[in-house]
Amino acid sequence: MRPLILAACLAALAAATLSAGGSARSTATVKTCAQLELKSPPLRHSLRAATIFCLRPSAIHVQASYKWTTCQGTPVEETCQEGTNQLVFGSTSSDPNAIDSWGGANYPGVGLFSLPGTGTFTCESHSVDRQHGRIEFAKHTKKLAVRDQAASYAASGSGIRVGTSLHPGMRGPFGANASARLGQPNTCGFAGLPVSSEAARSYWPGKVVPVSSLWGATPVVTSTGSLTRSVALPVSEGYAPTAKLVGTIHWSLRVTSFSALTR
Repeated sequence: MRPLILAACLAALAAATLSAGGSARSTATVKTCAQLELKSPPLRHSLRAATIFCLRPSAIHVQASYKWTTCQGTPVEETCQEGTNQLVFGSTSSDPNAIDSWGGANYPGVGLFSLPGTGTFTCESHSVDRQHGRIEFAKHTKKLAVRDQAASYAASGSGIRVGTSLHPGMRGPFGANASARLGQPNTCGFAGLPVSSEAARSYWPGKVVPVSSLWGATPVVTSTGSLTRSVALPVSEGYAPTAKLVGTIHWSLRVTSFSALTR
């Protein structure tokens, strides 16, 4: 839930700009919002936390892929799995009322906010038998219409990591359960990246930028890159104690933002 101070500031800013013959949309900057929000106790007088709290996406465009394997650390005599997720998405609305929170209320550390749009999420998975060379079997593919993706704003190092989700989305044919429904062994195996503060902070597509670079009225962040992440797989789900999920993410993205004071 937003602090009451934001509502008060919204009213004050609107009254000030309209009395001067302007509009809140034309004068509100992220820095203006952040400086006002510094007075909110939950933000602990942190300008970075206030900046994250004040950022909202007005446009999200991303092309990304996630190639994963469970073969690393899995004994050769055991079957392992591999797969690839691919996402292409472009937002179609910058209306503040069209924004949904994917965890944006979890200030002061991370804000996750989605926009509606169009795109596709494609996945492929297969099993691998390595006892006699390499034999791929049990292949599955799925293609799904994507209707939304999220932009992320997360404290990282001394800056803010701005990025996007790589996910089947929450507004598509499968709704909010899309990741779980596609993440079954007979479909994607793993469907997209987790929606969490830690994922947004460390391995969602994106890059870390200086806090001050996001203080304008419509800051834009572009990023092209890749990273590889390895995590232990749970023994409780039948994986070997040494088995790991190793995933490599490639992306090209552009996120345009605006101030939460803009209405």
